Amino acid sequence: MNTRTPVEAPPRMAALARLPVFYALAGKRAVVAGGSVAAAWKAELLAAADATVEVYAVDPSDEMNELAREKRIAIHRRPIDAADFAHAAMAIGAFEDDGEAAGFAALARNAGVPVNVIDKPAYCDFAFGAIVTARRW
Repeated sequence: MNTRTPVEAPPRMAALARLPVFYALAGKRAVVAGGSVAAAWKAELLAAADATVEVYAVDPSDEMNELAREKRIAIHRRPIDAADFAHAAMAIGAFEDDGEAAGFAALARNAGVPVNVIDKPAYCDFAFGAIVTARRW
């Protein structure tokens, strides 16, 4: 005899502004445009997820250069161009200027690569979630 009782269906999902997902990047190529401290932080996150990180920056910050020495991050000391998006799983840009941010986002999208421009949500296909790291004192 079956003693199970029907379970009430959950309510339908309300609209979401963003779909929260965790993206597997191990062994995948990620490109970063810009050499700022903020770009270095994103490059470090990508490297921590085991992505192959390539940074395109004419003048990378000290933080970016240090990160490249410590992690598997390649720095190309030039601006990014359309061909650099080939086979990339995602693209991160760090631009103060909206025109540069829009141009970068357009290049990524034309290549079929999801894009995030740091602190410029209007140009982003995805957003980074909060990350908490533990420190031992």
